[in-house]
Amino acid sequence: MIDWTWMMKLGYDIKANLTYHKILRDVYFKKDDRWVPVDADTAHVCETIADAVKLGASDTRDDNGERIVPLLVSNRTLEYNSQYGYIRPFNNEYYQRIYDRDDELERINNNNNNNNNNEQLSSSSSSSTTNTTSPTLNHIISEQQHQQEEQDNDDVSATPVEGKLQLRKVNFNGIIRNAIGGFHLMIDKFVLTKTLARSDYLVPSILVEHGVVTGTYGMDGDMSDKPDRVWYLKDPRLNRSKGIQLFKKLDDALEICKADPSKRYIVQREMVPLLLNNTYKFDIRVMILFTFSPTSTNLYLFKEGVIRSTGAKYERGSTDTQQQFTNFCFQKEMNPEFENILPLRDWDTQDKTFKRIQQAVCEIFTNFMPRLNQLGHQGYTIFGLDFLIDELEKLHLLEVNYSPSMFIASSENVKSICRRAISQIPALALEPILFSTTPITGDWIHCLERVHLKKKVNNDNKDDDDDEDLDNFNLF
Repeated sequence: MIDWTWMMKLGYDIKANLTYHKILRDVYFKKDDRWVPVDADTAHVCETIADAVKLGASDTRDDNGERIVPLLVSNRTLEYNSQYGYIRPFNNEYYQRIYDRDDELERINNNNNNNNNNEQLSSSSSSSTTNTTSPTLNHIISEQQHQQEEQDNDDVSATPVEGKLQLRKVNFNGIIRNAIGGFHLMIDKFVLTKTLARSDYLVPSILVEHGVVTGTYGMDGDMSDKPDRVWYLKDPRLNRSKGIQLFKKLDDALEICKADPSKRYIVQREMVPLLLNNTYKFDIRVMILFTFSPTSTNLYLFKEGVIRSTGAKYERGSTDTQQQFTNFCFQKEMNPEFENILPLRDWDTQDKTFKRIQQAVCEIFTNFMPRLNQLGHQGYTIFGLDFLIDELEKLHLLEVNYSPSMFIASSENVKSICRRAISQIPALALEPILFSTTPITGDWIHCLERVHLKKKVNNDNKDDDDDEDLDNFNLF
């Protein structure tokens, strides 16, 4: 059988520099002769990924004699849980400023002079067959606010500077997606809390809609104020410590909610934390990877984690953000010399905590798996999970982060964990989709598999040809 991969040319378009996409670009796409950079605004996108691979190997030429290279990977799209999405314009002044800003931040970080280490979240996924008139960006953002990656940006607004932008409408069946359908169910803390309502890993929470408390979870009837108690008020769609306010009195937090009834809020009772070196509050960041296709969804956990801690000594009951917020970017902003971040194994030397986290990941995401990728798309998604251990050594899931930090301004022993995790993704998630190779897990631990099956149903209410969807779960 002839091996045509020697002449294969597949296209990618990766612009932002401070996400895991940059690592993929640098360690894989730039070093593999099968991949070439293309422009997502104009590159051809096939009807299916299989068609794209065939085109990439065919040496097909356009009318000008130029080889047609199909677009398969990009991070410039606004992605829906549907067949179609939209390509972000790169030449527009507003977006050019975002990308240029990423480059500048990376340069500063590389010079060890980082005064602003907020990582830029780039959009997921890729592009399509034709250019069509599409909704303005303002319309897309308002329709899909809860799903947009700008929630994970630092100080960049999702709204254009002026005017209306026309976006390229794309068919996502011909590209590799970077966002699993239904991902907003995990990154929205409001929905996350409801899903974990009966979970042991839940953070005690109060949900507020239209200025009214609509639910309490994990509070066990204890909503009293105490001298050593702190209440967190959060926007459920934001992370990286953005929009968080700290209060000593619950009523003060609820008054803020009433002042703007158009928004949803989540109020959380602080869990008194286990301390790092009996001094600093800390949490644990781990990375998970979803690979998904029309037939199955798989969940993997990277075998190494990172401890993120505060920059000031923790005092119980304090509302000092430098004592309370473990977010690395926040602490780096407060103190450019901040380095209180370390590999989990430096503290968890026998992997006991990591094994507990692995069990928690399996239990938590069993609840989500049936609600993800319901349309049978194909691709992969990376999330960062933040866990806190309280003073009773109970484990709690704080949040799920889309396009997690790669800690590029941290020490080599921390950021190398992220590089190693991302560098193994092509063999695990990308090449199996394109070339039907066997997934190589490397340092990724296979935790869950959901297999989507079709079973014939024959009864009075269904025709013989109708199918019933069934989900099989495998726990590894």
